[in-house]
Amino acid sequence: MSLRAYEWAARVKCPDSVCKLILLQFASFHNQRTGQCNPSNAAMIDRTQLDPKAFRNGVRRLEKHGLLASIGSRKGGRAKTIMRVLCAPTEAGVIQYKLPT
Repeated sequence: MSLRAYEWAARVKCPDSVCKLILLQFASFHNQRTGQCNPSNAAMIDRTQLDPKAFRNGVRRLEKHGLLASIGSRKGGRAKTIMRVLCAPTEAGVIQYKLPT
């Protein structure tokens, strides 16, 4: 977990409380080395205790508002994991994902 990512998520204005909950949970999965947040949807739904549809809709709203971005997917464990990154501004001090060159 990245404390800076979590602090940024706690301060940033979200569209609604469901989005805030989701963003805080993604921040708790933020990898300081890679800049990625790669929990499975199942893990996120379990942690947030949201209905799967409410979770998916909340993620879409976060992406629409430029707070979260999907960068691809990979097969992990038992299911496909969507790779995501927080869209924190540079001044927030959150390690950002760098696209492979």
